[in-house]
Amino acid sequence: MSTPNHLDDADVKEAVGRWLRVALTNEPLILEEGRSVDDYVSKLLSLADFGFVVADSALAGMVAFYRNDPSRELCFISALAVSRKFRQLGIAGALLQYVHARALEYGARTCHLRVHRDN
Repeated sequence: MSTPNHLDDADVKEAVGRWLRVALTNEPLILEEGRSVDDYVSKLLSLADFGFVVADSALAGMVAFYRNDPSRELCFISALAVSRKFRQLGIAGALLQYVHARALEYGARTCHLRVHRDN
């Protein structure tokens, strides 16, 4: 398993977008009224920073996060997903550590993540 990477390659970003659409379509997600999964993914792809883990030549996990207000020392984690095949291997923890390190680089002191009650 590789360590989390910064997403900056257009082809990888496109692949993550497709993977994220599938993950969000198959899992419960609270969206703003009138917003579709595609709208949400497009917003993330345009605003968020991404980290991902590749294992066995497959996208094993990804995280999307952003800091939209530089006056606040807060980073929002918008999406955190790990493929079922790669769960219970510490990938989510590695992705959260990656976000924490990047957030500190951005000047954030706190990260915020909402989790569904049933998750």
